Order: sequence, then C-alpha cells, then structure tokens
Amino acid sequence: MAVSKEQLTPSNTPLISNSQLNAALQQPHLHLKLEENNPNHSHKDRALSHQLILLSLTPQKVFAISSTGNAAISANIFAKKLGLSVITFITPNISHNKLQILASSAQNLIMTERPFRMLSYLEHRYTIPSLNATHDPESIIAYKQIGVEIFETLPTAEAIVIFVSSGSTFLGIAIAYEQLLNEKKISAIPQLFAVQILKTTLPGVYKSTVHQSMEPLSSTLLEERKQQIEYWLRKSKGNWITIADEEILDTRALLQNNHQDTSPEGCATIAAIGKIPKIIKSKSIVTLLTGNANQWEDGEKNKAPVISIPLCNSIQELDSYLYKNNLV
Repeated sequence: MAVSKEQLTPSNTPLISNSQLNAALQQPHLHLKLEENNPNHSHKDRALSHQLILLSLTPQKVFAISSTGNAAISANIFAKKLGLSVITFITPNISHNKLQILASSAQNLIMTERPFRMLSYLEHRYTIPSLNATHDPESIIAYKQIGVEIFETLPTAEAIVIFVSSGSTFLGIAIAYEQLLNEKKISAIPQLFAVQILKTTLPGVYKSTVHQSMEPLSSTLLEERKQQIEYWLRKSKGNWITIADEEILDTRALLQNNHQDTSPEGCATIAAIGKIPKIIKSKSIVTLLTGNANQWEDGEKNKAPVISIPLCNSIQELDSYLYKNNLV
C-alpha cells in the first residue's frame, strides 16, 4: 500500500511551559519544544522522513547511515515504509535501550569503531549515499519547520537554545527566522545559543572538544557548518555554551523532580539556561528537547537480552557482509 507524504511528515510538536520547572530554574518564561513527541520520539524524524521521501523518487534504493541511535531508528522505520534499504553503522558506545529498538527495526545493522570511514567507503566504492545530516543539505530544509512552529506558537520568543551535533537543526531554525525577518513578520531574529557537551562518558552522546577560545568543535561538526553557525551566533547576538556530564546528570535529577524527563542532549540545553547572561533570563526562551529518555540506561541493560550484531572494522569485513547480504 502506498504511503503518502502527509503520513510520513512529522510536525506540530507541542511547545509547553512547566511552571514547576520554571520556578525551580528561576526562569519564568521558559518554553520546552517537545520533539520527543514525534512518531519515533526524536527530532531526527523530521530530517529522515523528508530526505527519504525525496530519495524514494530516485532509482537508488539502498542508503547508509552512521548514528548513535535516534537517526538510525528514524531512518530504518521510514525506509521500510517506503520500500528502501538502509545499512546502519553503530558504535560500541550506543545506548543499550536504543540498540534494542534498532535490533527489531534495522534491516542491516553493523557494529564498527570506524563509522565515518565505512560511510565514505560505501559512497565512493559503491555510490551508496549517506543519510547523515552533515552530508545532505535537505536535512536543514526539514528542520526549518521547527522554527516556523515556534514562531506560530510563540511569536514573542526572544531566545532559542539548541543542541548541536551536525548543526542541521540549528541552521534550519536560523534560516526559518531569517525568512520570517525578510517577510517582515518579525523585527529581529531571536538570540540563538548553540549547546555542546564536553568530554563525556554518557552512552550514545556525541563528544566535542573545546578550543582555548571556548568555541566548541564537535567531531561531527564540519568546519563549514561551524562557520555557518558562528555567523548566526554573531548575527543574533547569541553564543556557544558548553556543558559537562555532571551538569547533565544534575539537570536530569532536577527535571525528574519537576515531572519532566528527556535525553542527555535535552538535559544539556536545560543546563545551558543557567549559563545564559542574566539580562536574557527575563526574556521568553525556548529550548528544544530533541529526544526522549530512552537513551538513559537506568538499569535496563541488565534486564535486556544480549544482542548479536555483525562487527566490521575493516573494509574486507564490510565487503564480505555486503556481498553475503546481496547489498551490492
């Protein structure tokens, strides 16, 4: 049965205000954009559904992705609905909870310590395109809708706090507000804040390093994307904010005490509120909770069954897997 674009396109996630949490944070005008309410519980649904709908119109039927969990889950579920195949590379530090979901949804799941090398090899040797947001500008177009929804729900938003890995979500929101500015629907772009996590031991979280200038550079953030983000930070008078593991864990405890929970990345954006200059704290702030709490282990790892996944750390191992499974 054919699947319509409307059935596959996530949109209109809630924008809420948790008065109890706001009081605890001493931030009366904080709003939470609940991207965990997307069909597969993360904002990655927006980009992957959009990308795969477009790609389903081409002769190409096999694609590849490297992911710590959410993007891979979205890619595999949407691809299956569209009759496409995805080769999914995951790393050993993936959250066990997400691994359980992927094991039941992914068609070709491969464990590797060299995910980006494997993606590059597939693209150059077999012309299998990568679905990773860094490689596909269509992901930015998909994330523009988040900015539109924030404006439509809260046109008075004065600051937006966004977690950055590939940078696509940040840039999509920034471009959406630039368009609103050009259309004279707003008089100024909200201040934009880009959040990254320092060295981390949390499962499935992208690591970033920090230069002496305190400007973070994620291992997944290309220099071109970094420059684009810095342009919007300057234009909106925002800044980078870096968060450590301890701050994320403390923030999660605070959220749970106030009837809220989210992913480590979502906790990082809430923690970042405390690092925003005091003059901004009186403003209307939006922060994105980009995924749900299933990334946390919370003792579930010991309860879940052991999963056997092919391991490919060399090109020879990958080639063997591809031929054995008739993927090339």
